[in-house]
Amino acid sequence: MAAAARPAGASHAGSGASSVGSTGGRRPVIEGKVIVIGSVSVGKTSLLGRLTKPHADLRTVCPSVGVSFLQHTIEGRDATLRASLWDTAGQERFRAMSSLYYRLSAAAVLVFDVTSRQSFDDLPFFLSNVQSTAGTPHVLFLVIGNKTDISPSSRAVATAEARAFAESIGALYCETSAQTGAGVRQAFAMLADAAPAFAAKQQAAKAAAGAAAQERSPMAGFFQEVAVARKAGSRPSLVVSEAAGSGGSSGGCC
Repeated sequence: MAAAARPAGASHAGSGASSVGSTGGRRPVIEGKVIVIGSVSVGKTSLLGRLTKPHADLRTVCPSVGVSFLQHTIEGRDATLRASLWDTAGQERFRAMSSLYYRLSAAAVLVFDVTSRQSFDDLPFFLSNVQSTAGTPHVLFLVIGNKTDISPSSRAVATAEARAFAESIGALYCETSAQTGAGVRQAFAMLADAAPAFAAKQQAAKAAAGAAAQERSPMAGFFQEVAVARKAGSRPSLVVSEAAGSGGSSGGCC
């Protein structure tokens, strides 16, 4: 697995440990909406399948149609992320519909296939869509280069180039194989560990936006620390968009 990119302009990517330390030893538990996006057949559904069911046979996974939704607790080294994971279809005919589900995302996982140059070149398109439709001032990005199990001779995107792209957008970077499981847990653990510091950044931006903005959408599109976000005695719930009320899945075939 490639090491996380730690761009100079992205303090959130490398400051999770210091944020955790400031809690006096208490392990942060963060919750939020995470979208997984990228071109068709890059392995988005397989990545989530490997994350949630490490020993599953993923050879028969078919491309997503529309948007699928699941909840999963991700354990990082220093923090826990209770994630509302949205698996979006990569086919071009579904992109307009999928982008509707980008709203109120706290984080976005941009996935490409290391053997497909086109899937890497498509990442700026997905990045731009998230930035224009998420409806939040800050989104935590993780770039994943998938399918590292395929022969190195078939590789179309070098690790250094992909990492440089991640650095340029202030994102974390990791390489994985959904088929073998290599790097999958570590990739999402990086997201969990980055969440506490990024949550503080989001809340600072939210405070700067003023009381009026907070009244319109008090929790939308931000990571929330469970101890703060839930009411006393109540069961914590994930922060998701209003679309979540329509059901757990929208057209997913797998």
